[in-house]
Amino acid sequence: MIKENDPMIPRKDSNDENPKGVEIKMMKQREKEMKGRFVKAGIKTWILVGNHENAENRIARFNERINQPITR
Repeated sequence: MIKENDPMIPRKDSNDENPKGVEIKMMKQREKEMKGRFVKAGIKTWILVGNHENAENRIARFNERINQPITR
């Protein structure tokens, strides 16, 4: 799944503590990105929306979730 000109490969090499775990996380993130697209949800916020998902509904749910007070 790793591509030749992937910009993430040099970053993996700099992490010597758990390189196998980092590579697994990067592969999972790439898989997520292939199944969706990033949309702008705020001034500095981008969220991942699935290919067959309505972006406006997803943004509305995201904003509701972050604006609710934390209840524990």
